[in-house]
Amino acid sequence: MTQCTCPRLPLTTMALPIPLELTSAIFRFLPTGTISTRDLPASSLQPPLLFGKVCREWRAISRGTPHLWRSLSLELYAELRPFEHEKLTALVTEWLRRSGQLPLHFTLSRNHLQRLDAPENIIVSLLMHFAPRIEHLYLSLPHIDLVGICYNDTATLPALRAVSVVETDSLPGGTVAPFSYLRGSPLLQDMTIRGGVLPDLAGPGESYVPWLQLTRFAAYDRVSVSDGMQILSLATSLEEFTLSCIFTRNGDDSDLEDTRTILPHARLRRLNIYGTNPDNALTMLQILRLPQLEALALRLNKTDEYIFEFTSFIERSDCASTLRELKLGAELENDDLSVLFRALHNLEDLHYTSGDFADVLAALTAGAGNPLSLALPALRKVQLTTTTFLVPTGMFASFADLLDVRGGLGELLVTFMSPISAVMPEEVAASLMAHQAKGTVVRIVSLAGYRKVGRVLFGRA
Repeated sequence: MTQCTCPRLPLTTMALPIPLELTSAIFRFLPTGTISTRDLPASSLQPPLLFGKVCREWRAISRGTPHLWRSLSLELYAELRPFEHEKLTALVTEWLRRSGQLPLHFTLSRNHLQRLDAPENIIVSLLMHFAPRIEHLYLSLPHIDLVGICYNDTATLPALRAVSVVETDSLPGGTVAPFSYLRGSPLLQDMTIRGGVLPDLAGPGESYVPWLQLTRFAAYDRVSVSDGMQILSLATSLEEFTLSCIFTRNGDDSDLEDTRTILPHARLRRLNIYGTNPDNALTMLQILRLPQLEALALRLNKTDEYIFEFTSFIERSDCASTLRELKLGAELENDDLSVLFRALHNLEDLHYTSGDFADVLAALTAGAGNPLSLALPALRKVQLTTTTFLVPTGMFASFADLLDVRGGLGELLVTFMSPISAVMPEEVAASLMAHQAKGTVVRIVSLAGYRKVGRVLFGRA
């Protein structure tokens, strides 16, 4: 990593990985060809590889390569005293000089357990150094710092294209703030918020957030479904929307329960409400109409009402022909899955999370021997995720049967979220290898921890 640091300054800095311009310098010191250096005459050998010389060359190359300095991450982890503030300003100024006039990616974070003297002044002054050239801005700050920036009307970000705001110490109930620093950002298209600070949901012309320009919006944690629906009604150019609202900012969403006015959104292509509890997801399905929907992620409860509302949403949106990807968390039985799959005849990518694979495997292989009666005839990729600790007898063979029945499947990924001790039978492994030889990607793993692969039961490690 390229770094620019100040001695004893309580912050860490980080930039992009070392690029080819730097790594290629190593090879200028190495002998060419495949002959061992032991067989070469001493006169033909290069001088010894000196660490100091390499460092000097790398330093010269890096300082003359502006795009290495496009990304800066500052983490304030202790109190900044006045003389350290001056050092930090000098560091930022030097970083700007080395990056030339290129757009910048700027990350600023602070430990919410530490107190700073006049934190708003320090952080806003840092922002002012970068403001005209910031293209991507990531803020991970305590409530007091974020609110100070949100109400600041001096900083403008004319080159900003993406902003991510994380509140590290959300207050109960959340806070609505004006996000004043976005008032001069005509290029902004991507916005993410996490925590209790929510932008003012006033209409265009009344809010500093350029709602009509946004094409991607993601909201996590203390954002209610009613807030999410309001955002969808304001940001009519959105193509991708993510809402995770297990907890609600205003206590509940009772104001939506009596409102069944359909909200159409002509441009939305990707809707991710997987992090939203099933009741909130059901409310959104009852209201939205998304004719251009291509990808949907959600969780459903095991009741007839949920299946009915899901299929009604698909029919009302008229998106059965456009929907290509579905990520579904549910404990549905074979009959319910069959009803659901019949409404998704153009689906190509299915990611199904459940405690048991048996029902979904049965639904996907029903009609074997007659390709015209198979569910999801356009399916090309299947991802199955389960939390089970035990592998039922014949489970591995079911994966081979799935590939046998659905000859056009291009990828099968199976993840056991918990460690398992089961061993795949040799005949099943041979069948899977035969499919893999025909071009189908097959990978079956069990996890030892969060996203950490413990065992690879089949496929590449």
